[in-house]
Amino acid sequence: MEDELPEVKDDSRAFFQRKEGRMGLYLEIYDAKAEHPKEYGSDHFFLMSLKEKLAEYLDDFDLVKAKGIMESKNVGKGVILEKFEHGLVLSLAFDNTEAVEGIWKLQCTNKLTPIVQDMFVDEVMLKTVGAVRVTLQAKLYEDEYTVCKTELLSTAMDRLSLKKSQNGISMVKRLREAQKQIVEMTCNLRDEETQFEQNLSTFILNVKQILPTNILAINTLKEFHTNIKIAKGTKGVKAETFETIDHYFRTLQQLRKALAQVERIVWYPLSQIHAACENESQKTTKKSIKDTLTETVNMLKVDSDLQRVNYKEWEGKILFREQKLFLGLVSLVPLALEKILDIDHMVDEYITDFPDRIKV
Repeated sequence: MEDELPEVKDDSRAFFQRKEGRMGLYLEIYDAKAEHPKEYGSDHFFLMSLKEKLAEYLDDFDLVKAKGIMESKNVGKGVILEKFEHGLVLSLAFDNTEAVEGIWKLQCTNKLTPIVQDMFVDEVMLKTVGAVRVTLQAKLYEDEYTVCKTELLSTAMDRLSLKKSQNGISMVKRLREAQKQIVEMTCNLRDEETQFEQNLSTFILNVKQILPTNILAINTLKEFHTNIKIAKGTKGVKAETFETIDHYFRTLQQLRKALAQVERIVWYPLSQIHAACENESQKTTKKSIKDTLTETVNMLKVDSDLQRVNYKEWEGKILFREQKLFLGLVSLVPLALEKILDIDHMVDEYITDFPDRIKV
């Protein structure tokens, strides 16, 4: 279990003008070491200077990046990181009471501070503030937690115009920019898919030439990769036999990178848009985007069950008796690309479904 840091006393509580349905995430510098200690003369002066530099750094910090770290740790669902106010206090908004309870539970289980450390402290931050070590302490206050929950329960049905959410408008603009990146990304992936499809017969022939004859099904990418690795160490197998296979693995890796980028440029900004700004259709679309992204990422994992993967349009390209060997394997390429395109279409539906005419 993680060591518990001492709590910041209430009399040192930073000023935070709390708005309805919000809480403050209060950051304190628990420990730090200067890069050039002699420049400051005393630890006190260094800490005062560090606090000022850190406040400036966080004021310009991209909170979508911080939310992405929370998402990668599967925490903070329904939590919106709005902005830093008055230095080291981050204003948090919430989609529902479950989101408030979730962030509060992180504090109660001593997990909040380590997560916040990962969100904001890295080499870039250290270099910017002139430190070799900065340890933050994060704190929520129970009085804010209690009143915030009460407010959310009483305003659960209230809608918020996107025009009144500067953060929401900013995120929608980022989604529009993300779509431009997806167009370029999918054009490149489409070229790889086309090349793979054109060489599909050769790929299947090459795989059959090197697989042991007793293998009747390929169930996972890990299993397939192991067999290819063994074959590459076998004498007598020509190098050109592996050309289409190596291209296949490279294409899968490009698809994984593309999905990671989609998560960064689409899902992280989406998760920063307050549910109060969305209608029911948008909430459904938002969930579908997340589900599609998660399912596709999982599909490309090395231990994913290939017997459950089937791209219908390519069924006819594989002999029926060989489908347990090849259908799942080859379906990964077109199916993953199709899912990325589906996400792009859903993002467009989500944006155009806002009733307010926002110039993005």
